[in-house]
Order: sequence, then C-alpha cells, then structure tokens
Amino acid sequence: MRTFILGFFRLNACVLSILAWARAVQLVAPVSIVTAILLSGAVQAQTELRLGTAAPSASPWGVWVQDVADEVEKASDGALRIRVIGDAALGREKTLLRQSMKGRLDMIMISNVYLSLIEQEIDLVSSPFLFDTTAQGSCVAVNHLGSILEHSMEAAQLVPLGWLEVGNVIVFSRDPIAAPSDLEGKKVRISETSVDMLFSRRLGAVGVPLGISDTILSLQTGSVDAAFLPAAFGVGIGIHKIAPHLTISNHTRLIGTIAVSKLTYDRLSPQEQKWLEIVTSSGPRLSANILDTEEKMLSHLPDAGVTVRQLSEGEKSAWRTTAKGIQDEFAASLGESAVQFLARIEAAKAACDD
Repeated sequence: MRTFILGFFRLNACVLSILAWARAVQLVAPVSIVTAILLSGAVQAQTELRLGTAAPSASPWGVWVQDVADEVEKASDGALRIRVIGDAALGREKTLLRQSMKGRLDMIMISNVYLSLIEQEIDLVSSPFLFDTTAQGSCVAVNHLGSILEHSMEAAQLVPLGWLEVGNVIVFSRDPIAAPSDLEGKKVRISETSVDMLFSRRLGAVGVPLGISDTILSLQTGSVDAAFLPAAFGVGIGIHKIAPHLTISNHTRLIGTIAVSKLTYDRLSPQEQKWLEIVTSSGPRLSANILDTEEKMLSHLPDAGVTVRQLSEGEKSAWRTTAKGIQDEFAASLGESAVQFLARIEAAKAACDD
C-alpha cells in the first residue's frame, strides 16, 4: 500500500509538471488526456464484503461458502469480493446476527436457531417432526421459506440470499438410547429454542441450552448425558468420540440462511446485487451435499466402534407421538400472528406434496 501511495504521488507530480510546461508554451492538454494519464496508474475499484459464520472452515458449510465467494469474485472479474471469516472468529451466531442487523457486518451465514431474536415465532421452523419427509423439508426451505420469512427479515434489516441445509438433528449420547422414554430424567444438551425446550420436557428430560464448546466439556465431564445436534456437524466436530451412541431420530430439520445487511445491500450497485445471485443459485447444491454427507458419515461410524441406531418404523412412530402437537401449542402461546405463521408453513408443505 505504501508503494502504491508513493507511486501515485510521483505520478501526480509528473502530471502537474506536464501541465506547468503546457501552460508555459500555451499548450494545455485536454482534460481527457490528463484523466487518462491518471487512470493509467490506478488500481481497479473493488468492493469487499465481510461474511461472518461460526461454521468451521473445513466443514461442508465452510467449504461451500468459500467456493461460492470464489465464484462471485471470478464472475465479477475481481470487482466484488466476499471475505469469509469462519470458525466463529467474529463471535457466535447470536453475535453475528446482531452485528449484521446493525449494519456492522456485511454478510452472515447462520442457522435459524437465533433468528427468533427477530421474532419468536421463527422458532416454529425448528419444531420437532415439522416435515413429513426429507424431500418436503428441502422443498419448503428452497421454494417457500423466503416468502414466509420475508417481512420478518426486512424488519430485521436483512436481505436473505438463500435458505440452506444445516441437517437432521439426532441424539448423541453417552449411553444407548432407543425409545423416547430412555431419555427420561437425563440431562440433554438442546439448542436455544423454545420448541427444543418443549420437546425435552415432553421426553421427561432436563433440557440444557448450551453452545458448542460448552457441549463438548459437559459431555466429557458427564454434566449432560446426551446432546441434540445436526448429524454432519456433530460428527464433524468429533462429538461421537465422547458420546459414542447415536440414535438417528432425525427429529428436527435444521435450516440456515445466508443474508446481507440491508445497509450494505442498499449501497451495492445493481450489477453487484446481480453477482450476489450466484449465492442464491448455489444453495440447493449445499443442501444435497449435506444430506449426502450425513448418510456417508453415519455409514462409516460403526467401523470406528460407534453405535449407530437406525430406528424401526414403530420406534419412529413413538418419537413422533411424543412431539405431537408441540407446534400448535407453541404457536397458540404466542398469539394469532404465530398461528398464521404456522398455517403458512403447513400450506407450503401441502404445495410441496402436490
């Protein structure tokens, strides 16, 4: 940078000398020529956006977002750059969300767990057994969630570029778990959502909201007996090594978003906003990759001495029965707005089944 500045001042001094000489001989150069001389030494303008995420850089989410950032930079010929800052280097998801809402961080990639800071009814998206099938969940996330959450995100000064797959939440436990009753009286790590707390109570468990670092420590010390985590994420950070019994309950479909602060978005040119559509079109690629990664990871774990319990249809039914009515109960407790919000989700599910 110092070299560039010195070079610029030398160039500027040279131009001034030329102008002085031209005046002396009454041959003042046209402005366009002077401008061309100045621009010949200028560096192409570049817009850089900082994107914060808690996702580990080597995880499927971290790799995907860096790939997309590279695609945007390539498509714009370097005019628009997304600088990905992962591994929670800028803070946990709650912090990232608040910073982006205030315009202090250009972009975020987070799960929907903390979107309830915007409106609590958004917790309904994380309801246990909300979706009937994997395909239905993917369809709602990709094709309908944007319109359902549009006004909430606008109110939070965020422009979502897409809704992303975080994965199916399963049970990681220190001891074998099969039926919901096996968790009765157990301390279970849950996310910071109201629906997770309601579900843990239905199970007769003690729900303990914890961040990831605290979850690892608590499982190691026995402060909690089990943890609800997305399968690919949990295995990716090594939870199976301290809680080696995995129950494939798939009770929650965790979804995330990649969004731009509205203050940042409004400052971008139409062309820069157009380049960001690359992020939107790449979302389904991540979703397919996460679901495929889940399946492959789980299939290899038994070889490493980890117990992976796939539930029978009867066992799945028992888990679903335990969670029955949680969405309606929670929506009713929040009021008519939440009831209508849940109705829109149900309508989206029906549209995806057609």
